[in-house]
Amino acid sequence: MFQVGQKLFASFGGGRNRNDCWMEITKVGRKWLELDGHYRADISDLVIDGRGYSSPGKCYLNKEEHDAEVALTNAWSSLTRAFPMYSKPKHLTIEDIEKVKQILGIKP
Repeated sequence: MFQVGQKLFASFGGGRNRNDCWMEITKVGRKWLELDGHYRADISDLVIDGRGYSSPGKCYLNKEEHDAEVALTNAWSSLTRAFPMYSKPKHLTIEDIEKVKQILGIKP
């Protein structure tokens, strides 16, 4: 699936100091993809190795895949912030709650 010379979109960190860039695969191993700039990414999930520390980022096959994941994460954050945990909205029914639980895969 991966090959030397292929470019991956790498996203490092978060917030304002995000340093996203394209990185080229320089070697394909059984477990790791070696990337230019002395980085390597796990071949199974494209998470960049922190070499003993937390991962500095993740690679994506293209920028659109990255942007879709960021949009989903932002939408989820927006949704969870919208729930006032101290009270239930007056219009909410048991059926509504059961639908949401089913969608989210929450078991009764």
